[in-house]
Amino acid sequence: MTTDALDIDRPSNGQPTTSTGRLTTLRVRLVERERALWCLVAVVLCADVLSTYVGLAVGGTEGNPIVRTALADGGFAAFTALKLAAVSFGVSAWVVLPRPNRLVVPLGLALPWTATTLVNLGVLLG
Repeated sequence: MTTDALDIDRPSNGQPTTSTGRLTTLRVRLVERERALWCLVAVVLCADVLSTYVGLAVGGTEGNPIVRTALADGGFAAFTALKLAAVSFGVSAWVVLPRPNRLVVPLGLALPWTATTLVNLGVLLG
């Protein structure tokens, strides 16, 4: 019978006993759900683009100065290209990172876009 590194840090109920063991368990669970995180990236990217478009259409202003400049210089096509460039950079980083560290890429894309979408919705609905 073999034991892996996670089993060493668990009592008979299977729960980790130290903070390191809990973090390792969390990381394993997140890695197992990596595909779902990429789906979340796609959903929040679309939600961000749509909520930004609607917000600008009803007279709102863009808060991010880089995006504001892209919108002023190239319109919504430049905004979309900027978002696609961010995803392309993320996918490139994901490809070259070692397996356990790849998780930071979809999280790094999904979390800020989720926050942005929530702010946009708050402004639109508030």
